[in-house]
Amino acid sequence: MHFKNVHSKILGVMHACGHDFHATVILGAALFLKKKQIYIEELNQAIGENRLAHEKSR
Repeated sequence: MHFKNVHSKILGVMHACGHDFHATVILGAALFLKKKQIYIEELNQAIGENRLAHEKSR
């Protein structure tokens, strides 16, 4: 992939459309949800192990 080197013709001024913000929000949400998914999977595993230990002790 080739990115074109672009810059403003006016020093200190940039084009700040919503694409950067939206991409950042989407990536942040994906990272947040991934961390929650890992936590939920670990929690479910612990619950399953606890259930098996409880059933064996009967």
